[in-house]
Amino acid sequence: MYELSARAFRGDMMDAMAADRDFFHAHPELGFDLQEGCNHIRRQLEHEGYAPKEICPCALVATVGRGRGKTILLRADYDALPVDEPAGHPARSQNPGAAHTCGHDAHAAMLLGAARLLKRVEDQIEGTVKLVFQPNEEGVDKSCPGAKAIVDAGVLEDPPVDAVLALHALAPYPLGAVCAHPGRVLTSTDSFHITVNGLGGHGAMPHNCADPIAVAVRLYQALEELVARETPPSATAVLTVGGIRAGGPGGIIPSSCEMWGTLRAYDPDLRTHLLRRMEELCWKLPPLYRATASIEQQLKLGSIHTDSALLAELAPFVREIVRPEKMDLAAGPVMPSEDFSFLSNRVPTAHLYLGFGEPGDGGADGAEKSALFLRDRALPTGAALYANCALEWLRKNRLPG
Repeated sequence: MYELSARAFRGDMMDAMAADRDFFHAHPELGFDLQEGCNHIRRQLEHEGYAPKEICPCALVATVGRGRGKTILLRADYDALPVDEPAGHPARSQNPGAAHTCGHDAHAAMLLGAARLLKRVEDQIEGTVKLVFQPNEEGVDKSCPGAKAIVDAGVLEDPPVDAVLALHALAPYPLGAVCAHPGRVLTSTDSFHITVNGLGGHGAMPHNCADPIAVAVRLYQALEELVARETPPSATAVLTVGGIRAGGPGGIIPSSCEMWGTLRAYDPDLRTHLLRRMEELCWKLPPLYRATASIEQQLKLGSIHTDSALLAELAPFVREIVRPEKMDLAAGPVMPSEDFSFLSNRVPTAHLYLGFGEPGDGGADGAEKSALFLRDRALPTGAALYANCALEWLRKNRLPG
């Protein structure tokens, strides 16, 4: 049987993964417009004998296996963030205003590595492995989250998908370590934009005005109370107003004030309650001060659910790749979000975190900045995890006869 451990990635295969990662890092692209990356993935897959299909803009799907049996989907996102990259990376971004600061370059490189390895053991695959390279996970294109786009395009069909696995690079986490959390692992995210409309005028005559800034301050305080007083102590929610914009000259009261923020929660019922109360506050509070407000939901992502039974099935296959002291498959949940929820809310999924860090990483720079410098040495572990979990899960769940 072909060696599926991280040690299998020597020589040319390791060099290919490192080159893939450097290519994606040097050519970051946004949203659904990932032509350079998409063409690179297509070339690599076709070189290995795959026939990838583009099911929606820059979303590539390829399959490997003998076809009879169950299907497991392996997913990697490969879009970047709309930021400028700090100096210092050897494969520095060649596209101003875009950079891989969240590790998606590593995600795509690891899945390409798994694709190469799985093709070499195709005659041993007792079912189908579906490989998916997804655009727009970061939601830069507001038209549709990337995971929703691939679900709408039929990624869970033809053949129908029975289980899904995704890996996420965790920059400050120890190199090669793996953690996961059964149940709700990442929060829902609802981005919102509130516009408070009042009556502007001269700052010397505030009685003739309806000051939207004063109303926005009261609304901000009321929103804060939703977490402090309406969220059960046993539950978790975070409501952040990250931007407020209004006015110009200090002596003029403006006619409007805008606020932007996000709501995050694990529990779907709590999320629904808080969203409804946010709308009620926008409708009812401003009229008390002769103003009005409207709220627009700009991005809605559900919380991600890691299926406990699937995670338990995958655990022994993870142990074949990762030493026991580097595994924690009962870790606590974290507060960021991901559009992977569009998959996890439809079929059993597992979301694993793979450490790329070493002592001293993260710190004041934070995870996303340190993700710029993910170590290539962790790439083989991720590729081996993808390949081994897919191969062994299909073998464990093979059809009789």
